[in-house]
Amino acid sequence: MTHDRNETDVSARRADKAGWIWLSLAAVAVVVILGLMFAMAFSGGESAVAYDDDVEDMPVENVLDRPECPVPGEGSGESLAEGAPLAGVMLPCLGADQQGEIDLGAALAGQPAVVNFWAWNCAPCREEMPMLQQWSEANPDIQLVGVQQSTSPGRGAAFLDDVGVPLRSYQDTDDVVGPVLGLPKVVPITVIFDAEGNARSILPTYFTSIEEIDQAVAEALA
Repeated sequence: MTHDRNETDVSARRADKAGWIWLSLAAVAVVVILGLMFAMAFSGGESAVAYDDDVEDMPVENVLDRPECPVPGEGSGESLAEGAPLAGVMLPCLGADQQGEIDLGAALAGQPAVVNFWAWNCAPCREEMPMLQQWSEANPDIQLVGVQQSTSPGRGAAFLDDVGVPLRSYQDTDDVVGPVLGLPKVVPITVIFDAEGNARSILPTYFTSIEEIDQAVAEALA
């Protein structure tokens, strides 16, 4: 009887120990889940989204014709500042291959510029672009251009056509500009340059109103 009782006590203690282990694991899981929910809830609704520039494994595409991009000499004649980050950075124009490779820094020199980095598979970009276009039409003294951060120029041109904006956009298939400016791998990003080609503000977020764009540009160029 004593032997049976001892075995029963040991079994009970083991069961209690196992129960505490499972209870502890469950508590840890609850804390982790609550932490993730908290982070998601307070991360903000205007953050840019991560992009993967290797997601498209596509053959050569048909690319819709798009407006030609700015080229060197279209500005007011001011030269680039010494050390301007985009000096000598060469990109083609999306949907306007006849222009060849364009020196992006020289093309933007001469007047302030708002450069919007986007991708065809970016949902916030679709919401933001019409506002950027509307803002640009009200501010013709500041250039607005895009740079598509994607390996799919065909989908990029089709995206712009579908959104219905005449945005002049360069095509950065090999992610040339991102490392030069130290951009995070998210889209959209808006970079504001002064007339001498200096990057005055890098904004890895997306705008939800024209007033936000006005404020960002005014602060960057003040």
